[in-house]
Amino acid sequence: MSSYLDKQNGYIDRESDDDQDDPNRSRKTYALVAALPLSEGGEETQLKRIAQLQAENDTRELQEVRELFGEAANHYVNMKKSD
Repeated sequence: MSSYLDKQNGYIDRESDDDQDDPNRSRKTYALVAALPLSEGGEETQLKRIAQLQAENDTRELQEVRELFGEAANHYVNMKKSD
């Protein structure tokens, strides 16, 4: 994966397989870059922090999907029992 921070536009160019799965990921990354001030550690620290935030977000999102799937499965099973 390659990445860089464009100071003028606040844009990160990330090339990875994950980006192909989520076409909105570059927009999300752009929003993160725009929202965060440049950290004291410079660009590399900023990129690492953004990657960390994205990983945390992905983990939360996956957990929510699992919970919703579990709830849907329980509702389905309960519907079948009442029939």
